[in-house]
Amino acid sequence: MKVCIIGLGLIGASMAWQLKSKGHHVTGVARRQKTLDLAYEQNLIDAGYLEVCRSALQVDLVVVAVPLELIVSTIVHIDTFLSSQTLVIDVGSVKKHIIDDIKSKYLKKTLFVGGHPMAGSEKTGLENFQKDLFSGKPFILCYPSDEVRKQSTLLLQRFVADLDATVCELSAEDHDQRVAAISHLPYILANTLFNLYLKDEPSLKEVASTGFLDTTRVAHSDPLWGTMVALMNKDALIPQIDAVISSLQLLKSDISTFNSKGLLARFNVDHVIEGPEKLERLKEWVKDSPET
Repeated sequence: MKVCIIGLGLIGASMAWQLKSKGHHVTGVARRQKTLDLAYEQNLIDAGYLEVCRSALQVDLVVVAVPLELIVSTIVHIDTFLSSQTLVIDVGSVKKHIIDDIKSKYLKKTLFVGGHPMAGSEKTGLENFQKDLFSGKPFILCYPSDEVRKQSTLLLQRFVADLDATVCELSAEDHDQRVAAISHLPYILANTLFNLYLKDEPSLKEVASTGFLDTTRVAHSDPLWGTMVALMNKDALIPQIDAVISSLQLLKSDISTFNSKGLLARFNVDHVIEGPEKLERLKEWVKDSPET
């Protein structure tokens, strides 16, 4: 299989290494010669270009691994260079906005499928590529129509398998709802915690350790990515932010009223069967507390 990867950042470079290691011919497109030189040095690509051109696109599959705000314009640009119908997939973390925008462009040669590997890092750039980044991870495919699915599914299944990932088919709407909950919302919460308590608090930085740093790790992701995610996926995110606010209000009420039973149930996420001695200790502490 011949693959062209446009954008050799963390995702694109990790993908290039994995595909090339499986014997596929990989062409890379990057904005800087320095990036292409490093890609050759790391044996990530067979050929490299500084811009999209007809020669770069003589492949079976084009992967657009550029930032969210550049995906649609890049795909529109690709379409002008394709000599025959070619499968194009993106790796952005928002799908409905991108798929709807692509549909409105009435492209002539591009057979587009929305893609999203559920893998990544707060670190960016080719220098941070990981050889096993996609191993065992879901790779979400959002087909814009049944006809596109029929034309592209075999090639994409092979592509995902050679990344050692697992195919997960979702509608664009379902993708955005789920990813908002397990990726975009956690990023926003981590960012909120970091900005509230660590950004400008030297005294807290002195004592912050594993728990807080792990919780806020993703807050260090590219802020432009975070901004684009929030704006592009606002329809899924806003109701979930409201749900978090409501949940925190209930938590605040349980704490204020010493609702130990409610708190225990809330914090018992692993459904641990509590021994009676623990429950008795909790009841005794609440009963003897001077604040109750």
